[in-house]
Amino acid sequence: MLQCRPRVVRSLVSIAFALCLAACGPPLISPGQPQNGELRPGETAKYRFELQAGELFFLTVDQIELDAVINLYGPDGKLIGDEVDTFFDGVSEDLYYLVEKTGTYTAEIGRFSTQNGTPHGLKFSLAIEKSAPTERDARQAEAFWKFTVGVNRAHNSGDCQGALTDLEEASRLWRDLEEPKFFATSMIELARCQRNLGSLQKSSETLNTALNMPFVGKSPSHQASLLQILGETEGRQGLFKEAATHEMEALSLFQLTGNRRNQGSIQMSLCTLKYSMGLNEEAADHCKAAAEIGASRADTALESRATSGLAAALRALGRSEDAIVHSRRALALTPEGSRQRALALTFLASCLADLGDHDRALELFKQAESIYSKSDNVLSAVRAKISIAQTLLALELPGQAFSVIEDAFSLCANLDWQLTIAQVLETRARILAVQGDLSTARQNVEEAFSLIESVRPNAPDPRSRALLLAAKRHIYELRVELAMGAGGNKKHRDIEAGLRAAEQASARTLIDVLNKASEDGSNSKSEFALSAYQIQNSAISPETALLRFFLGTKSSFSWLVTTHGIEARELPSREVIDEKSFELAMLLREPEQSIPTGNRDYSVVAAELSELLQLRQTLSSFQGQSLVIVPDGNLHLLPFTMLPVSNDSMELLIDRFVTTYSLSATALVAQRAVRRRQNSNGKLAVLADPVFREDDERLSDTPSALCNAPTNLPRLPQTAEEATAIASLGTPAADVFQGFDANKSVLLAGNLSDYQYLHFATHGVVNPREPDQAALILSCFSKKGDSVDSRVTLDDLESLRLNAELVVLSACRTAQGEHIFGEGLMGLTRGFMNAGVPRVIASLWTVQDSVTRELMQDFYTRLLDRDMTPAVALHEAQLELRKYRPAPYHWAAFILQGEWQ
Repeated sequence: MLQCRPRVVRSLVSIAFALCLAACGPPLISPGQPQNGELRPGETAKYRFELQAGELFFLTVDQIELDAVINLYGPDGKLIGDEVDTFFDGVSEDLYYLVEKTGTYTAEIGRFSTQNGTPHGLKFSLAIEKSAPTERDARQAEAFWKFTVGVNRAHNSGDCQGALTDLEEASRLWRDLEEPKFFATSMIELARCQRNLGSLQKSSETLNTALNMPFVGKSPSHQASLLQILGETEGRQGLFKEAATHEMEALSLFQLTGNRRNQGSIQMSLCTLKYSMGLNEEAADHCKAAAEIGASRADTALESRATSGLAAALRALGRSEDAIVHSRRALALTPEGSRQRALALTFLASCLADLGDHDRALELFKQAESIYSKSDNVLSAVRAKISIAQTLLALELPGQAFSVIEDAFSLCANLDWQLTIAQVLETRARILAVQGDLSTARQNVEEAFSLIESVRPNAPDPRSRALLLAAKRHIYELRVELAMGAGGNKKHRDIEAGLRAAEQASARTLIDVLNKASEDGSNSKSEFALSAYQIQNSAISPETALLRFFLGTKSSFSWLVTTHGIEARELPSREVIDEKSFELAMLLREPEQSIPTGNRDYSVVAAELSELLQLRQTLSSFQGQSLVIVPDGNLHLLPFTMLPVSNDSMELLIDRFVTTYSLSATALVAQRAVRRRQNSNGKLAVLADPVFREDDERLSDTPSALCNAPTNLPRLPQTAEEATAIASLGTPAADVFQGFDANKSVLLAGNLSDYQYLHFATHGVVNPREPDQAALILSCFSKKGDSVDSRVTLDDLESLRLNAELVVLSACRTAQGEHIFGEGLMGLTRGFMNAGVPRVIASLWTVQDSVTRELMQDFYTRLLDRDMTPAVALHEAQLELRKYRPAPYHWAAFILQGEWQ
């Protein structure tokens, strides 16, 4: 029998052996005679050899460029077993055979089917060996047999359940033999079967078990393949960060081994993953890299998949017309009936739907679904049905849409695909809502919400949990929309339900971190999401109102919560509000806007945004003194203090309210629940005027100053004056860490953990390509002149526990970061809050050194000498600065996030 591995969905057609033999006359070769060859498109190479019953026959094909497959024919001309292709380009294809019958056998070397018809040749080197079988040979033969039967059951018969036993036994045998290649291959097939049976967790466990085998680590190619499949599985579980880590490890290993084919495959996996995470620019970059590899190797399958992925990323970036061009290119590269064609059809249909051509989109979605349904790819078939149902709904055919989504639900209801099932339930809820069955629609979306919430805790870190929620934001949006109901006269219970649904979609990762800190400190745990009654009694006071926003695809909402009641308003869509918010944010960052000019100066745009948000109407009846704002979307980029709140555009929000910002009312209460130690080392610590560059005059006397500066950031001499001025205020005097002493180790070593106030006067940096890598920059050199790590990042702050009541980030753009739905800006502010700090003052844009010094000196005078709260002190200092620097660019950059009391 042949001990070999079949490949899924192959299309190599074997011509009758006798006719081929007569026409081609394959050469007769002997063991130890290597054969070199090259295959042109459509060609195969055949070799004959004599075998005796009972011999162990071993054939190796070293593939040099493209991917080879092997067929073995017996003396009777019949194909033995199935063609061999073990997936690993750049390494050999091996074939073992315990000979059953004496005679002349023929091996046929061909090209993997997806590469047929390409212009490049396939270079290979073939060698055969024969030997008397040893005990190890017998075990290898048994392993191959179990593997072959298992894979045939899984892929040819669709019997994944029946394949498990054979694949588990094959994996055990290869493990005992310590054969990394075939062990890895068997474990990958086992994991795929488990995944197809709906058990993603078991699939991940299988792959991790394989990776933990020491002998696997000695084979970079096979280790990389395991990491790639593990990453794909984790991505389906919503474990995005872990998936990205493992797939990047796989890419590095494939690059190390020079494996171009699998480099392209992993670039495609990363494209899919980044797309799922909403990182569409990065997804497009990975797809471009994969398409280039595919084109360079004439691998039309990879090129078409990558081009389809690029189309998806461009569509997500709002470039539907460009996406259509790439979708049609992908379609032209794919053969009829292939999965790659189904993928290209899906993305082209999605783009056409975006542009309003729903009839054509429906036709293409149906073609894709037909292809998927004929294969064993149930997950893709379900997703295609979801797209069909959504398109039918757009065509105002809810009855047909409901029938299709019921079919999708029947395919996946009993599988371990929580995220996909949630999407099915969400689509069903939207259909039911259109049909007028709001009660059942709400039940369905609550089930979808529960599934997401069951998956979310499995993500091991805050960023992964945040990205999962962001990827499923449409479900959270639908919950709010359905809770608020339709029409202008909303019932009180609907307003409360909508408010709580919005709370459940906000600041969840911060609440998780703070609740963990509360448990560690034996404090009571905060609620998952506060009700309206709890907000009124726990988050605000009679003199304070909470104004929360939630931006949705169709409609947005605002709620004004006071201790006396709740008001809600329906606002324009997220797209409208985000566009206006972004326009204003960009205007505010320009110093020349100090003097309004033209028709589009900041004051005009501010008035337009205020009108969109209905601030005048919302706040007209509230006579309190303080306002806590919970922004959403691009509203996070703005200081509300400079928005007009009356018909007289000269009256701004800062004229009426002490304004602070929060990520949610629930987060406010969670921050209060964190127990902090008594501050013992003093009231205030100031870190200022770090050493950034090698040409800094303070390095002139050091013996080993480096030639290359770690940064190009200029010195901030005004921050030294700022530190001196602040240090003279209050009792006791501030401790100042200046120059070389303003370094990262001071913070990470815990030296600042017991101060009441922490003030950082330095540079802040934000990388638009990697916004999660926002950092404070402290001293780049030691006193000896050696360069030191100077970047304080989110990862650094995660390891800290601070007892400060307030952190002031007197640096540029420190309030910015990576914008994630439901979480706001994941930057330095969030990092300090995760470390236990209840209040952070940070800047929204680049600020002038001298003006910041004036503002901060006034702020600390009011905080330390006049005993004002941080919120009131900042408010009064900004009002004072506004008197002689009226442009918001100067006075409005700094905002206080967190506890307002």
